[in-house]
Amino acid sequence: MATQTHRIVQGLAALALAAGAALAIAAPAQANALACTDHLKANGIRVGPIAEAACAEGEQWDGHVRCVNRLTGANVPFGVAETACHQAAL
Repeated sequence: MATQTHRIVQGLAALALAAGAALAIAAPAQANALACTDHLKANGIRVGPIAEAACAEGEQWDGHVRCVNRLTGANVPFGVAETACHQAAL
């Protein structure tokens, strides 16, 4: 019985560590999208659903080019889009 209880405790501890790691990874990502949209706002760009989606996509390791393409397709100047998407990737 003690061995079974020990395994349950180990399993719960592993689950808690995994949940903590997931939160640690997710929190900076949200902050990165916020930095992206903040950069757009600071440059006079109205941030709507297209810009929010582009910034969220820019957080992905392979999403920088798609982020820039979406923003420039929405008439955001290239330099502003490039910097904003770079902020999302940090």
